[in-house]
Amino acid sequence: MSSFEYVSVLLSIVLALGVAHILMGITALIENWGRIERYWVFLGWCLLTLAIHVGYWTALWRFHDRPEWSSGALSYWFVSIAALFVASRAMTESWGTGV
Repeated sequence: MSSFEYVSVLLSIVLALGVAHILMGITALIENWGRIERYWVFLGWCLLTLAIHVGYWTALWRFHDRPEWSSGALSYWFVSIAALFVASRAMTESWGTGV
């Protein structure tokens, strides 16, 4: 296996966890439709965050032919994607549904 395959699997798992949090939050929103105040800006933020997750995942492909990953490049990508995960988790927590 190449280093890209190892890196892409690691980063894809973190991205998938972020998407899972967003989808769980949407599910909780639907389940608690009558109790939660809805706001269109927040729904837009949710969709934008999903689009950013997909954008990061597709942007990884341009590095498929890179023979090696420096620790700086790996750290940059991991910290960026980890921050995106934290943002998606914080977004779903703001619904107050305990997801």
